[in-house]
Amino acid sequence: MHMTYRGVSYEPNAPHIELKEEQVVGHYRGRELHFRTLLNNPVLQPAFHLVYRGIG
Repeated sequence: MHMTYRGVSYEPNAPHIELKEEQVVGHYRGRELHFRTLLNNPVLQPAFHLVYRGIG
């Protein structure tokens, strides 16, 4: 997906999260309840050292 913010183009790099949906757990107000669990923990993006007006 191609995105633009204030005239600067970039490609988003959101981590892909794989979920496993559990069986029907119960009912609440006539609706079925489902829970999801993570198959693996997402990898955190590296932190950037940012500078604002020469102060960083």
